[in-house]
Amino acid sequence: MTAAPPPVVPTCVTRAAAPKTWTLACADGNFYLTGLHWKNWGDAAATATGVAHANDCNPYCAAGHFHTYRIVAEVSRLRTCYGRRQYLHLVVRYTADHRPGVSNPEVVDLGCRTR
Repeated sequence: MTAAPPPVVPTCVTRAAAPKTWTLACADGNFYLTGLHWKNWGDAAATATGVAHANDCNPYCAAGHFHTYRIVAEVSRLRTCYGRRQYLHLVVRYTADHRPGVSNPEVVDLGCRTR
């Protein structure tokens, strides 16, 4: 009997297990996470420390500047989607400064996506 594959999260092009880099703004790449070090991947909830990169889009996104923020990310709501276990909920907690204009924590619904 083989072990079940690890759960995944949707990325811009596929679904990945415990990604070290994760782009959340797929259309323009203006918000992504890097350096993710996951704990308890496969449990009901898993957490990672890392860095969020966000474009300030000032004066507009193409001319904006990226800023970095230390974060703790948590995925939860593990469900079966399209035949594969997938986390459906992401919470990004900023550990110091956070992105202007967004709440801390920032909540992302990952939905049941094929990618």
